[in-house]
Amino acid sequence: MDPLASKVATRYIQAQDEKALEALADYWVDAFLDEFIARADIGEREVELALRAKGVSADDLNAVSPGTKEAGFKDTVKVLGGLVLRGIWHMTIHPFLAIVKFFRSPQFRSEVKVAFNRALRHEVRATKHLADVAGRLARGEEVNIYERKTAMHQFVDILTKAVLIYFAGPHITHFFAGGFWQVVAAIVTPLDEIIVILVDKPVRAAAKKLLNADLGMLPSGFYTHF
Repeated sequence: MDPLASKVATRYIQAQDEKALEALADYWVDAFLDEFIARADIGEREVELALRAKGVSADDLNAVSPGTKEAGFKDTVKVLGGLVLRGIWHMTIHPFLAIVKFFRSPQFRSEVKVAFNRALRHEVRATKHLADVAGRLARGEEVNIYERKTAMHQFVDILTKAVLIYFAGPHITHFFAGGFWQVVAAIVTPLDEIIVILVDKPVRAAAKKLLNADLGMLPSGFYTHF
């Protein structure tokens, strides 16, 4: 085969591999997010524990809105080691609970996929190996278990990093753009650290599910589509 024909053939295979990786990634990102959402059982108690873990106290919230002592027990809740005005507490936890609802939206799934694809472009070496494995799987070629496991570990590593970076970015932090949280954010720990604590367990659970799965176990349509 002459050099030009060889180059064209190589580029054709690379293009097919990249197309196969897109299909493979779409399937496994969905699997990851399905497990993440199923595990993201985050409520008022979980938010309080995350705030406590980062050193946020009732005194911190009371500093934002004095008047707790005058309100008495009727209009306060016992959280973060003290009493906080009920309205202040509801404003504190509302963005976190709104984020949990957002997890179940098509927009969240779409944005995570965009973040993951962006991460793939930066992880050149891992992406090249993933594309090679995806292409061989799509063509029905033999891919041994070690290669599949290595590829899945690379995939999960890139995906979890992309997800955690996404949670610390503007797509999530905009939930805290209101005036109240602008004041609170000035006196408590960085918001992204609190959010990461909240999503840590569901992210780990989703990652574990994929690591225990076989990268090659895909719908039959994947193998006949290319």
